[in-house]
Amino acid sequence: MSDILEPPGAEIGEAPETAESGARRWPRVLGTLGIIVGALMFLDKLGDLVMLPVMWSRDWWAGLLGVEIADLVVRWMPPKIWVFGVSLIGMLLGGLLVVGGLRLRRGMRSGVELCRMWSWLAVAWLAVEMGGALWWMAGHVGEIRKLAPGADWESSVVFGILLTLIIMAAFPVFLLIWFSRPEIKAQLAGWPR
Repeated sequence: MSDILEPPGAEIGEAPETAESGARRWPRVLGTLGIIVGALMFLDKLGDLVMLPVMWSRDWWAGLLGVEIADLVVRWMPPKIWVFGVSLIGMLLGGLLVVGGLRLRRGMRSGVELCRMWSWLAVAWLAVEMGGALWWMAGHVGEIRKLAPGADWESSVVFGILLTLIIMAAFPVFLLIWFSRPEIKAQLAGWPR
């Protein structure tokens, strides 16, 4: 199995320069990135689930921000079922990417298929999640303005959501482009399932 990922004749510490060795390096790099991104995604959403009871606690927020702001923050919170659903789907997507990354590191075609599936699902889910956040925030702009009258909250919220979309979509879009390249498709033909 290790001969799939290690270039033949390469010594430890030696920098391989052949096209074949480059073809053997990208699965390790992208697989490792997939494992890291998937694990972080899983842990982020797990943290949201763990914090679920605290997020709606007026007393907890009041201790941090004061009573007046705590009332606003608790009113701004999205429905618990939304946070639970977003967290659960995010954890499943993170787990899918971890498995895909592990298989990709092993040079298995199923790793590419799982990473490609994750990419499509992640982009679609990100659009739903950010659309929900935009809708939810739009309903609370009046309350937000009470905190800082005269501030351009609408632009800030839209800019934040667009920036989040760009950053969060970068890796899945990159993977979709990478796996659609003809030279990558040709390499995958010889990989085990």
